[in-house]
Amino acid sequence: MSEIPSLGEPSPPPPKVPETYGATDTTTSAALKSTRLPVILGAVALGALLTLGVDALLSRAPRVSPRPPALTAHLDVATATMPEPMDGAAAREVVARALVELGVPLSAIEYGRYPLRGAGRRPDATLPLASFACPSSRACAELWSELAAPLRVGGFDILRNIGGDRPGRPMFRVVVSGGRPALALRAMPSGPRLTLIIDDLGREPAVLPRLLALDEHVTFAVLPNTSSGAQLAVRLADAGREVLVDLPMEPQPPVSADGPDFLSTEVPPDETAVATDRLFRRIPGAVGAINHLGGRLTTVPQQMAAVLSVVGERGQFFVDDRTSPASVAEATAKVMGVRTTARTHAVDLPGRDPAAALEAIESALVLDGRAVAVAHGQPATIAVLGPWLEGLSRRGIRLYRASEIAR
Repeated sequence: MSEIPSLGEPSPPPPKVPETYGATDTTTSAALKSTRLPVILGAVALGALLTLGVDALLSRAPRVSPRPPALTAHLDVATATMPEPMDGAAAREVVARALVELGVPLSAIEYGRYPLRGAGRRPDATLPLASFACPSSRACAELWSELAAPLRVGGFDILRNIGGDRPGRPMFRVVVSGGRPALALRAMPSGPRLTLIIDDLGREPAVLPRLLALDEHVTFAVLPNTSSGAQLAVRLADAGREVLVDLPMEPQPPVSADGPDFLSTEVPPDETAVATDRLFRRIPGAVGAINHLGGRLTTVPQQMAAVLSVVGERGQFFVDDRTSPASVAEATAKVMGVRTTARTHAVDLPGRDPAAALEAIESALVLDGRAVAVAHGQPATIAVLGPWLEGLSRRGIRLYRASEIAR
């Protein structure tokens, strides 16, 4: 397998200077009020209410966190342009057939989008993604070698990512033909996999040392409408931790907003997009977003399309916290081609013992093989999480950042 040459660093994170929510920014407003948003809103009003299996509708999606390796392709020096991706249907068919022969069930192969970076690429440039877990009978490295032969017969080559492979982490490759990328591949190590997101951060800056003492693969979500949010986000990002914007969204009564600057269904979607962009600018170094509350707003396709248009333009991903069983956030993201994932478990719901919730998560991991858990950044919860996280590896459970499992 060849190694793809590096073609430059990812785009820098958003500016670190927090902005006033209500200020006027004509440049941002003009960009977000382009003709594309009304078209997106019309499509999403129908598409987001369909089944969640809408992989075939994906047409474009964003670049994401710098933690997963970037997939690039060879630069045409004469034209100084990157080769455009080709239709990945043929490569997808060859890969699926080969993986099944290698012991990966067809039902275990998932499809989505993956960031395609390099000089001259748009931040939201992506490639179709095939993601799968390596069977316990074969190491991921062995799978790559055995995939190369059937791909070569089909006229494809498989290239290594520029960042190399890290032990115990997802492994990435790209399928190419004639120098043009066709399909990204993500192989997850075998065994149960957990993603833990700690949200509601920014109100208690003194909690930072406790957060940094947790496993390095915990993901943190910081509220942009708090006085300490920006500073906390900078400290976490500087320490190499993954940071999301904890977007405050209109809740479903009788729950009420617990702070200022909530995204609201009472304004037109284009204003929601502008407000979303401003909230993103307050959290430096963020690589994605999750909804804070949002039991009302996440059920309105037009409003979620406005939010996700900003997420996509920034080349990031969205986590649906599923604060409402009627949420259309994940389905809307898939229709729009925005990388996404969704919470499966809550650690510290009101009136529930966090320790009991953690036991339930481990039971679910035995049955389902994966879970996305969300916990609030309260000192009492963090105190329980520390010892529990330390014991995960002894119990054969791997912890992944949100950016590593979004698709």
